[in-house]
Amino acid sequence: VATRRNLELTGTLQGKGKRGALLGVLDVTKSAMGGRLLRAWLEQPLYDVDRIGRRLDAVEELLGSRVLRERLWQQIRDISDLQRLLTRVVYMSANARELRAIHDTLRRVPPLREALRSCGSALLQTLCAELDGQPALCDELDAALVCEDIPASVKEGGIIRPGYHAEVDRLAGLVKNSRRTLADIEARERAATGIKNLKISYNKVFGYYLEVTKSYYDKVPEHYIRKQTLVNCERFITPELKALEGELLVAGERRAALEYELFCTLRGKVEQCGAQIGQTAAALAALDVLCALAEVAERGRYCR
Repeated sequence: VATRRNLELTGTLQGKGKRGALLGVLDVTKSAMGGRLLRAWLEQPLYDVDRIGRRLDAVEELLGSRVLRERLWQQIRDISDLQRLLTRVVYMSANARELRAIHDTLRRVPPLREALRSCGSALLQTLCAELDGQPALCDELDAALVCEDIPASVKEGGIIRPGYHAEVDRLAGLVKNSRRTLADIEARERAATGIKNLKISYNKVFGYYLEVTKSYYDKVPEHYIRKQTLVNCERFITPELKALEGELLVAGERRAALEYELFCTLRGKVEQCGAQIGQTAAALAALDVLCALAEVAERGRYCR
């Protein structure tokens, strides 16, 4: 520990910051994962000559092609911290925003693999093979999760994309279009009964009801259930209206609960792919570090 501190590998003797230390010179990484890995490489250097040579071969190839470095960094600079996100998934604390971030990062894998296909160094070829964009998982996450204005909470609804689940769509439609639904029922009942002034109203005591004035009593169908008699009108309910009332009153809660259930299933699927995603995260971090080392080698005219 004392030797590492005196060598000022990751921090100076005067302070805890990396500025002025070797890490401060070498760290031009673009991602949090790359920054952590570079620190780990400096704190735990290789002593196997063959492995050192593989790393240097990769750095040399990247040093020789600024175009390739830029292609790789173009994707890497916008990736999320997959390693931290995966930890949150494992501990079941990841929310919809974080699953979307995992999706967005994995979608950047195919362009990276395409850029690496023509590389000659063994390490870059290995990293190319270790990158797995999980296309099936990404497709499902994209189909299931909204991509804009994602709520932070996973228990209040609004995280499942329309079209993914029929029951969620129906409940969301009930919540959003409850007035239109009631208006449609009202119009249909007027047409079926011939009661022109029939209307649907609501109060906290009786819930939703059909109101009919005395002048149309003779047209009230037998399946209407009398609920209340007033001076100038009577109020009725129907099994359909009562069922709809129950749905409308609890639709929001049921939708939120169902969305949470679907979200937990999605989070479980991400966890099942955790080993592959973790391997991809490690490969992304390594690519970032190798690009950084090639970049500082070019700037400082470092030689092998």
